[in-house]
Amino acid sequence: MRKLVFSALGLLIMTGAFAQFKVDANFRTRGEVRNGYITPALENSTAASFVSQRSRINFSFAKEKISMKFGIQDVRVWGEDDIYSATGAFGDSGSLMASEAWMKYNFTDSAFIKVGRQEFAYDEQRLLSGRDWAQAGLFYDAALLSYLKGNWQFDLGLSLNNTAENQFDLEFPSDKNRIQTLNFVYAKNELSKKSNISALILASGMNDANEANNIHQMYTMGINYNTSLGKLKTHLEGYYQTGENATGMDVSAYFVTASVKYPATQKLTIGAGYDFFSGEDASNTDADYTKTDHTFDILYGARYKYNGSMNQFLMMGKPWDKGGLQDINASVVYKANKKSSVKADLHTFMLSNDYAASTSTTTNFVAMDKYLGWELDASYNYNLNSDVKFALGVSYLNPTDELYEIKKMNPDDMGTNLFGWISLQFTPELFNSNKN
Repeated sequence: MRKLVFSALGLLIMTGAFAQFKVDANFRTRGEVRNGYITPALENSTAASFVSQRSRINFSFAKEKISMKFGIQDVRVWGEDDIYSATGAFGDSGSLMASEAWMKYNFTDSAFIKVGRQEFAYDEQRLLSGRDWAQAGLFYDAALLSYLKGNWQFDLGLSLNNTAENQFDLEFPSDKNRIQTLNFVYAKNELSKKSNISALILASGMNDANEANNIHQMYTMGINYNTSLGKLKTHLEGYYQTGENATGMDVSAYFVTASVKYPATQKLTIGAGYDFFSGEDASNTDADYTKTDHTFDILYGARYKYNGSMNQFLMMGKPWDKGGLQDINASVVYKANKKSSVKADLHTFMLSNDYAASTSTTTNFVAMDKYLGWELDASYNYNLNSDVKFALGVSYLNPTDELYEIKKMNPDDMGTNLFGWISLQFTPELFNSNKN
């Protein structure tokens, strides 16, 4: 990796004399205290506290029709180093990695191809996201063909993932959380200055857990629509999934969301939203129904951004142990000035379908109460300048006994669910040939 870094740096420096050459960095340190993050807290739980850090540097250049970006990052938890002794920690053997590594060629002013490790972040990032909350971020090894003309944008993404250079077979882990193929078509039209509409068709292929060389394809398709009615901004989005899941079961699932935002004053913006994820109806024992997977999979969509900062649901990959999820939420954003802002979000969570209660039996079905609890998330952001950002946040979850039961935990041992974090981020531009 070290040789690769220096080779790339040398190449970029040599070409910098003849092309636009830029070096920028992204250093983010974040401290967290977790007591109920992802997993609900128990009465005797002890809060976890740690500090993590992202150290990223990007080299990029553009010359005529060709552009390139190469990013290197080190992501670590303070103290995780595996090269150490009683006198100190000296380093980590496996922490350095490539964040982005792509080449782009512009066929015309309207069309280009981009190949390599890159970020995909479309619309509200419900299915394809950069997931920047994670210190490592989320990047894709893929080829992207893009065409932009007038008010139209058309993208075609193609990928094939493997764990080695194989001689035979489509060797890839039969892990439902790892996609072997991820291909999509995306189209967007700016209808006016106040509204736009986009469509996405995404095919995700996963290797069968029991049968080699058998890739199950699941298809997700939907529409995203944004418009403004005076000062009121509205958003509508919906997707339907079909095909097969990782086990080969037929899929028929959907997700819809709607939200509004209104600037009550120059400094205060209020909003409200509703998310609905389909799931399994445990009371439906019809043979045709039970042989189909009705639980919507958000694939590589954003986690921390939606449905509560404590990630009780989306971090599970599929919502909420197949019961589906409803999230009724409201938000308030107050911008004190150009540098600082405060945000608060309130979420109310419910199951979408009947879920078997602990008292349910094979002969007597008892549905669980669908209400799962509420969560309040608050955050503060302050930009010291264009390169330095400070932020902190706190979340409180008030769960019901039903949420603990779904998580296979004893409600009688329920603890206090709190999550707090503080972050400092530096994003300086270290060099720009156009400015020298």
